[in-house]
Amino acid sequence: MKKDIPIPEVSNVYVAAILENDVNLDGKVWTVYLINQNKSDLETVLIVSEGNSETQKTSILRKKIETLPAQSIAKIEFLQDELLAFKNKFKVSYFLNNILYHKDFVFEANSISEKQATQLQLIDNIGILAQ
Repeated sequence: MKKDIPIPEVSNVYVAAILENDVNLDGKVWTVYLINQNKSDLETVLIVSEGNSETQKTSILRKKIETLPAQSIAKIEFLQDELLAFKNKFKVSYFLNNILYHKDFVFEANSISEKQATQLQLIDNIGILAQ
């Protein structure tokens, strides 16, 4: 039964929306990154992301990263401005030391904004961490 399966707590893994300058778009854009602050690599990382509002849903994005090295980051996706008003969920599953971990990281609707961004110590840039 599901209640009999131990689910370890995720630590030192984060999803962050980072405000970056984009030369091609001639402005600032929000890009979502997966951050591994562990001292070990993450293996077989699976990410499923989707967004929704009261009346609309985005398509589902699936991404696989074979290995995310220790103390590194990986780009997940670029968020279009229209999606910032959506609740954006990133379901992240991975193996760490042969143990399966899973966590849903959520950006609530309108939580990604330059006004709410702070300096992230994990990355030398301003952004917002998903809850």
